[in-house]
Amino acid sequence: MKNFPTLFTLFICFFSIRGVAQTGDSTCLYSVQFPLNLPDISTTTIDLRIDGATNATLGENGQRICSVHLSFTYEYIGDISIQLTTPNGQSVMLVGPMGFFGATDSTNWDIDFIACNTPAVPDTPYAAVWTSNHPWGMNRHYYGSYYPSSGCLEQLTGSVNGTWKLAITDNQPIDQGILYDFSINFCDDSGIYCNSCQANAGALTGPDKVVLWPNTSNLNLDLSPAYANTALMPPEGEFDYTYTLHRESDGVLLAYDPEGTWDNLEIGTYIICGVSYQTGANTLLPAPNGLLTVAQLRNQLNTGVLPFCADVSSDCIKVVIREGFMEGTATSTSTIGIRNNPGATPMLTPFAGVLPIAHLRVFNSGGWLVWEYDIPEGSEAQPIDLGNAPDGLYFLEMQEPGLSSQWMKIMILH
Repeated sequence: MKNFPTLFTLFICFFSIRGVAQTGDSTCLYSVQFPLNLPDISTTTIDLRIDGATNATLGENGQRICSVHLSFTYEYIGDISIQLTTPNGQSVMLVGPMGFFGATDSTNWDIDFIACNTPAVPDTPYAAVWTSNHPWGMNRHYYGSYYPSSGCLEQLTGSVNGTWKLAITDNQPIDQGILYDFSINFCDDSGIYCNSCQANAGALTGPDKVVLWPNTSNLNLDLSPAYANTALMPPEGEFDYTYTLHRESDGVLLAYDPEGTWDNLEIGTYIICGVSYQTGANTLLPAPNGLLTVAQLRNQLNTGVLPFCADVSSDCIKVVIREGFMEGTATSTSTIGIRNNPGATPMLTPFAGVLPIAHLRVFNSGGWLVWEYDIPEGSEAQPIDLGNAPDGLYFLEMQEPGLSSQWMKIMILH
């Protein structure tokens, strides 16, 4: 790990390497201790929650962002983009674009991004508009002020209050970096109270889950969130976790459950997301009312409508409740069958005549998708290679456009 001198900034809202708690004045101290490692091929997002601003609307009464301060190092600056997002979802790209622009090992940027309508003082000989395609070089230190790579700070509108997000994305392999400091300086700090929101719901990843109706009692999906940067996992004992259930068709919130277990779901397609929230704030989560959607819940958290720190997962899991599987060959405009032992040689899917356009999927007995394939029109029997699949019961689905799915049980024995 490379070590660099740590600099402190005196802006209205800033993150500190000391990792101490919020004091209640206009200074925000981030409680996840800096320096913060920025892993390769990942996105690291940190949240800054702002409440109490009395001059609370960007673009009105002189209120705007005067500057954003960043102190960071990266071994290859072309690997990353850094984006600032407002509580209402507007974004400005501070650092970019990505590309193969040359190594920047042991180079540190301790710089400000300012409004495009104010004079910039970039480091010599660089342009005022940031671009990662400058010859930044190695073993250097920069202190200048720049306009964002894309967009302008004064173009941001909406409320000051809510959750601001800084996202550092690395989309090219090998190199890594470190974030030392991040701050936002608002031109009017009246009433502003800043708090580093450490709620982080992570991402729920994995294939679609298919469950047979009516066997949906005690639906337990064994869910657990994944974190691209484990340093940003919520502090143990300070945050709790629950799961939301909503219909895919309309997004309406149906229920919360801390275990992600629901009983007796009807046939349909559902989405399960995770929610990280401050311990003790479960009573503040808005109850399902038949109208509230999970998208609205996420927006209320980001915009500060809900008075506590919480986060909805960036990725969610789809659960499909289907009718029970049919025995034997299903009836449709074509017939489907199987031959050969799929545990010994690839299984074939012969049809009566030329194969129609269709989508094939194979699920294990737990309902997890293990294989899928799109059949081109006019094809003949298609091989389904399940030779490496464990012994057990599987289910083959064929979906033709405009027709109900056809299903067949498959028993694999090696």
